[in-house]
Amino acid sequence: LSEIVVVDGESAVARTTAPVATSASLIALKAIAIPHRSQSRHPAKVGSGIHDLVRLVQSCDRSDVVGSISESSAELSDWVGTTLIKWFSPEQDLRLTFARLQNLTRSPDAQALDQDDLAAVGELGRALIGPLRLPLASIQPATTLKPDTIWHSGSAPRGTSAPMEPTTRSQAC
Repeated sequence: LSEIVVVDGESAVARTTAPVATSASLIALKAIAIPHRSQSRHPAKVGSGIHDLVRLVQSCDRSDVVGSISESSAELSDWVGTTLIKWFSPEQDLRLTFARLQNLTRSPDAQALDQDDLAAVGELGRALIGPLRLPLASIQPATTLKPDTIWHSGSAPRGTSAPMEPTTRSQAC
């Protein structure tokens, strides 16, 4: 909860508290939404999601985000980290993600982003999964991970991926 104070000059006119989403929760939400939206009826939302995620990462305290997500759930941390690496690292789909951003988002702010801005999101992903815990070659396409399986069944042990469905690059676009 955050305290909200309305002021008139130097006097407090009203006070209240309200729940406010944290950077960590918004980053996790966007990491979950982007792969799902890329296969939905509204793929244009992927561009704005990419833009939102980059701006969130640029403006947050990354160590706080890593701590918050990691403390909430190891499985969530692994899933979000793997997704961010898959979509935003130069060794994976960074160029495709950048092309999606450029083609699906027309705002001047989004158009001003470059691949280095997107790569910073991939670095946050690496921090979420921890150093040397997951070799890059073992990272599967994030679009095939099933978060409901990971979060509800507990069937995927830490450091392994959830049950996968085959996905081709054309399906992921």
